[in-house]
Amino acid sequence: MNRRKMNKVVKDKLFLGGMLLCLVLLTTVATATIMNRNNNNEDGQYLDLDTSTNEFVSESKENEMVKNETKENTTESTSKEQEVVEQTQPESNEQQAQQVDGNQVQALNLAFTNESKMQWPVQGNILRDFSMDKTIYHATLEQFKVSPEVIIQGAVDTSVIAPVDAQVLAVGANEEIGTYVTLNLGNEYQVVLGQLKNVTVEQGQYVTAGTVIGAINTPTKYYSVEGPNLYFQLLHGQTPVDPMEFIQ
Repeated sequence: MNRRKMNKVVKDKLFLGGMLLCLVLLTTVATATIMNRNNNNEDGQYLDLDTSTNEFVSESKENEMVKNETKENTTESTSKEQEVVEQTQPESNEQQAQQVDGNQVQALNLAFTNESKMQWPVQGNILRDFSMDKTIYHATLEQFKVSPEVIIQGAVDTSVIAPVDAQVLAVGANEEIGTYVTLNLGNEYQVVLGQLKNVTVEQGQYVTAGTVIGAINTPTKYYSVEGPNLYFQLLHGQTPVDPMEFIQ
């Protein structure tokens, strides 16, 4: 009876030992499987990181190449622009120097005063005198008016000259005196010559006394009775002055 019990106890212990051994084996296998999976996951993560890093490095290199190419193009464009400026600058300076030299030669005596003298701009009879103190008769207008200018008779196409060294302030035209040239004599003195055609000077140009500036034209409707003439006016500032007081 005791043997049977003891055999049964031994069998039970062996069975429990076997079960425990199986459990340990199963646990070991499961642990090994889990570790292998973790290792595989970690390897995949590192692989993804390496791939991302390679892509980033490649993209950075491409950006750097684009920047370098843009910089080279910008540098080349700037060099071409500088070359164009260098090519055009000497020509501009030369033109400016020529203009300055010309002005220095021709603009020597722009210092007209109340003691200066002028030449006749055209030779001819005086059709109407200067008169600001009293009115005189204007034949075409058939009325008495002041006369802030001198009207000099002359044939069409007769040359008109600059009466003194001057600079051309304006070349223009209006209904009353036709085409005209305004000359700066210096010290706020100006001469206006009207009823012109074939003007040979331009604004800003310097002329010496005796230089031909144009020719007498057919008269405007305001001087149809007087006939072909030269409108000759001298101003000091805005005040008309008798030009005949300066004619030598």
